[in-house]
Formats: sequence, structure tokens, C-alpha cells
Amino acid sequence: MKKKLFFSLALALAAGAPGLFAANQYGIPDNIQDCNILHCFDWTFSDIKAELPKIAEAGFGAIQVSPVQGNCNTGAEWFYAYMPYDFAFKANGNGTRAQLQSLCQEAEKYGIKIVVDVVANHVNQAAGYHDTWWDSNGRVRWNGGVDYGNRYSITHNQLGEYGDVNSEDAQVQARAKAFIEDLKSLGVKGIRWDAAKHIGLPSEGCNFWPQVCSVAGMWHYGEILDGPGGDKYKLLKEYTDNISVTDSEYSDWTRSQVCNGQVPTGGGSWTANGVPSTGIVYWGESHDTYSNDGQYGVNSALISQDKIDRAWAIGACRNGESSLYFSRPAATSRTAIKMGQKGSTHFTSKEIAAVNHLRNAMAGTSDYYSHSNGVACITRAGGGACIVVGAGGSRQVSVANGGEYVPAGTYVDEVSGNTFTVTSSTISGQVGPTGIAVIYGEV
Repeated sequence: MKKKLFFSLALALAAGAPGLFAANQYGIPDNIQDCNILHCFDWTFSDIKAELPKIAEAGFGAIQVSPVQGNCNTGAEWFYAYMPYDFAFKANGNGTRAQLQSLCQEAEKYGIKIVVDVVANHVNQAAGYHDTWWDSNGRVRWNGGVDYGNRYSITHNQLGEYGDVNSEDAQVQARAKAFIEDLKSLGVKGIRWDAAKHIGLPSEGCNFWPQVCSVAGMWHYGEILDGPGGDKYKLLKEYTDNISVTDSEYSDWTRSQVCNGQVPTGGGSWTANGVPSTGIVYWGESHDTYSNDGQYGVNSALISQDKIDRAWAIGACRNGESSLYFSRPAATSRTAIKMGQKGSTHFTSKEIAAVNHLRNAMAGTSDYYSHSNGVACITRAGGGACIVVGAGGSRQVSVANGGEYVPAGTYVDEVSGNTFTVTSSTISGQVGPTGIAVIYGEV
């Protein structure tokens, strides 16, 4: 049976008895790195739980939730979640321990894994807003602000006004590991590490990552904005010995190209310099680019959703790399975005689901990136393709069948329903108004 037909049948079965069918009924791979991640930024656990059937149908294999370390109650500005009380669960506006556990249990029925955003580089500096354990034995360092031209400063100095957690300290590492073990006991399957580049590596005398990643059965990825400093690619490769990392360079470049009506001229940035594809996470936008009023160089809240979608799609159907899809809050300014407010459900749109379906169906097969005339084409061996028109809109295209990966034949675009013809060298057809076409499973 063709992969596309298998997926359609699986959805029909699952729709008849929600929650009774395992991951393979939705075509969701077992490993988070082989899936794409839906970022339910500031959503409550209850709101996420209610959307699980639609999230599964859209093909997302994991859901990222906001930090659970306290100091951000319902209706508080989102950034207080990044000023944690401790390396421990402390109910936020997103919900209680019991609600997180219930979400994890229900998500598992759909083959979806829950990823928790963890802040480990700093705690809230205000007295009474952090556990007093942090006030002794040099567990927090006050060494002045970060010099981003100096790797030692990046890993030892203050991020803004927040004291730097002494990640080299064995007791600090043990406390962080115990937190990961506790989250695992609730059913959490993955961790997103905030400000990961500010936490050192074994070659730098810091054993934090091997310690926290020694908890069996957990997937980890770390936020690396721009680069880690120092010997960039050597350091990135060492990070990926333990965790995946965000390639913000390629993500930002891709978004910039799409905003200019173009597509990237290459299929990767850090991967082109030896960082393994299985250690990379892309995005179309992140909570930082959306929620900080442009403090990180771009205010993606001012960019239309369709452009973000096309940028995301270019990185979201690869072999190895995962990609984060951000559920946009209704508010767009830093102080108006609040904890506990449900974001956009645009992730259910045909074009987003189609990209996920292709990625899931082609798990483990090689990919090939090609581009011409403002159109990107990612082919998957075996085979299928995602075609993205940088400028968007309906367009007749004839693009390279990269690697001759897609078998010759006639295909139907899952997004528009248009017919595409594939030969050994070309893929031709009409991309629909979203600017995204996805084909796999010959008619």
C-alpha cells in the first residue's frame, strides 16, 4: 500500500476511536529527532490536551511546553517563566504537576512526546523569588555581563542582570539531573535547554551535559543563538555529542530569503561544516524572534504567517534535522503576551500537515536540496518532495528531481490537489496559493 494511502487509512481508523491507536496509526516516528515539534508557547496543559487529536492528525511528533519552574502565574508576562525559582517543578500558569502528567499520558496514546523547556543558566535574582539553596557555596556567580567575543565569558558571566548558575559545580549538576528525573517520572520525553551556549562543555571543564543527559530515555536539544563563540564548529560538534542544537543561522537566513521572495542557495549552514544533521533543530520563527519586540535582530511578529510557514517548510522535511513550529500568541508585543493564553491553531492547515506527513512517511531516507528561480525543492529517497515558492502564491514550476530520488510517475499534491508529473530529472506541476506543494505516494 502506498504511504499516502496508509496514512489516510490510519487517520480514518483513529478518528473512529480517539486515543486508542498508537504512534504508527498516525505515521509518527518513535524518536523525537525524526519528527517535527509544535511549540505550544504559554498554552495551559489542559488546552494542549484538548487539541491532541488535531495535533496528531497534523503529524507533529512532539509538543514543547513552556518552563515549569515557577514565577509566571496565569496572566503574567511570558518572560517571567524564564526567571525560574529553582531546578524543580513549581506550578506556573500553564498548570500543575497532575495536569502535566495527565497531558503526557494522553499524548502517549497518540504517539506524541512532551518536551519541557528548562531554564538552567540562571535563576530569578530577586530575594524570595528563588530557593535559598542558591544563596550559598558560590552556586550563582556575579561576574559582570557577557563578552560575546570571549567563550569563557559566555559560559561564566551574567546573562543580562541574572547571576550565572555555576554549571561546573557537581551539586548544581546533581540538582539539575534530579529535576530531569522528576520530569521523566511525569511522562516527559524531552528537554529543551534555554541559553545552552552559556553552559560549558567537558573540554572546558564542565560536566553538566553528560550528567543531565545520563537520564535514560530522554531526548535533549539546546538553544544556540547565533553561535557558541570560540572555535565555532568544533564546539558545536561537542555539544551534539550530548544534545541537539538550534541552527539559528540557517533558520534566520531561510526566513530572510523567503521575506525577500527567494529561497536559500544551500541546504544547511552548520551541517555544511560537519555538524551532524541528527543534531540540528530548525525553525521558521522562535518565541525569542516573535516575543521580544525585535531585540534579537528581527521582529518576526511583524512577518505574515504564510512567509513563516514557507521558511519553516524548507527546513521541516529533511532527513535528520527536526524543526520547531511556533504557535503564535494573539498578542504581538513583549509585555502583552501572557502566560496561560492559548495561541494560534494554524498548525492544522493543510500545508503544515502535509510537510509533517512527508517527513514522517520518509523517516530515515536520504534528502536532496535543490533550488532554482526562487523555488526550493527537497526530495526524499524513495520518494517524495516538498516544493516551496519563496515568494508564495500559485505558480507553475519545473524543478530538479534532486538525486533522482522521486520515482517517475504522476502524483497529487496533498496541499492543493493539483497533479504533478515526475521524470528522472524533473518535477513539474502547479503549486497552489500557499506556495507549498507536497507529493509522495504515486497515484
